[in-house]
Amino acid sequence: MPTIILRVLALVVALPLIALAQPDLSANNVLGPASVTAGQTFQITRDISNIGTVAVGSFSYDIRLSPNTTISTSDALVATVNSTNLGIVAANVTLPANFPAGIYYIGLVVNPAPGEINTSNNVAVSFATMTVFTGPADLQAVSVVGPASASPGQTVAVTRNIANSGGALVNGPLTYQIRLSDDQTIDFNDTLLLQIGSNTLGGLAVNVTIPAGQQLGTYWLGLVVAAYPGETNVANNIVAATMPTVIVSSAPTISAVTPNSGSVLGGETVTISGTNFDLASTVDFGATPAQAVTFVNPTTLDAVVPPSPNQSIGTVDVTVTTANGSVTATAAYTYGQPYPGSGEDLQLLVGVNGPPDSQPVKTAVPGDTITMNLSS
Repeated sequence: MPTIILRVLALVVALPLIALAQPDLSANNVLGPASVTAGQTFQITRDISNIGTVAVGSFSYDIRLSPNTTISTSDALVATVNSTNLGIVAANVTLPANFPAGIYYIGLVVNPAPGEINTSNNVAVSFATMTVFTGPADLQAVSVVGPASASPGQTVAVTRNIANSGGALVNGPLTYQIRLSDDQTIDFNDTLLLQIGSNTLGGLAVNVTIPAGQQLGTYWLGLVVAAYPGETNVANNIVAATMPTVIVSSAPTISAVTPNSGSVLGGETVTISGTNFDLASTVDFGATPAQAVTFVNPTTLDAVVPPSPNQSIGTVDVTVTTANGSVTATAAYTYGQPYPGSGEDLQLLVGVNGPPDSQPVKTAVPGDTITMNLSS
């Protein structure tokens, strides 16, 4: 019997792929507070977009808290929120009262819309963690740091550090004081420098002013944090600085007057060296104010010497006065007779190792060259 062989030809036809129209919800970002207390309602900000080709009406998303950045259905479900608004939207969620304390990441899980196929982009996690507290706040005065020295009346920067190891600050800002003590035992008898309310935990620089009448000596700064409403542990609410602040005088000092002599006619410019000079510094020669005073820096003043009263020869005190006090250098400047002598019309100019000038008093040693010009 003859064998029949059948050959079947398969025709393959290439057809274009047709993209299915569908929504595609994308969880972009989620943010929350740095801390929250169990049982408290707090605000999250989520960012959800639709990158698909079909519009989405209403949709829902879950807020979960996770101890790590991998968000899954095993993480604690805090809330399911229904919404019709895409983009960046704030929402309030309430943490269960029995939620365990700890540090968590906030997870945003967008539930797929009807017809959505791509769900790989439906989950986002916060960049920062959120600390969950239980019970009342427990404020702690961690540290206070001030300058090594300061002066009465001076405003200085102090850095205070406050921590909270208990429940969140749900009853408004905390209150703290900066005090100045003559020992490291801080109490309410110590000098109060600052009392202020704050919402900022951690390290923060604040300005305090040393009282103008504060006695000179060695002191310690103290940080006193007021008990927060409901706080039961106040044993850690006070801390003293580890290093002292020495209160020193801000009054000026004089170390030198250069040159320290000149004509009874005045007019010479002298340089006064010292400390704690300011822009408002004044200079007196005896009881007579300088003709002009130039503030160079806190250690240098230039002053134009006034004429000697009645052109009398002799030494006078030099006094510098600032906003923080005054200092007198006794017998610091000497008035001498102008050359050549007693007021006649002769004028003598002398130079030592240089051209003659009008400075009346000069110093020469053996070997110097002296040049004199006499005119009338």
